[in-house]
Amino acid sequence: MTNGTGSLERSIAAYEKTKAEKAAMGAPISQDTVPPELMGTAVPSVPTSSMGGKVLLLTKDYLGEGSEELGRNLMKTFIYVLTETDVKPKAIYCINSAVKMLVEGSEHIENFKALEAAGVTVSGCGICLDFYEVKDKVQVGTITNLYAITESMMQEPFVTL
Repeated sequence: MTNGTGSLERSIAAYEKTKAEKAAMGAPISQDTVPPELMGTAVPSVPTSSMGGKVLLLTKDYLGEGSEELGRNLMKTFIYVLTETDVKPKAIYCINSAVKMLVEGSEHIENFKALEAAGVTVSGCGICLDFYEVKDKVQVGTITNLYAITESMMQEPFVTL
């Protein structure tokens, strides 16, 4: 079984090329711009603001159920697409195994840094970082606690992944 990483990278490159071509022509970026391999990810055609106001709660380091290998590729694509969309989440909180995406050696570091640079709050659960013994390896985001995460979730619309 192959990991499909090369295919994913080719899909992202094709998406970037098409997006650049459409932008050069003044055309809006829409769902038809996205290659089939990246379908299922949100690419807004008409952004309404730079911050969507949503809080994302990432509960593991892969998306969906079933194949964790596929889920990791989906998560990689999802985090990347968030860096490219005009509407960003207000915050991304990582709990349980999702905190592994914030630490040394993670393939997500640069994308999370780009999201932070765009004004997105990125935080990892301190208890979870301690559990996985990676608190000293955090490369992006801040360390927070469940009290702060819960408070944010009660004040803002949130999506759990």
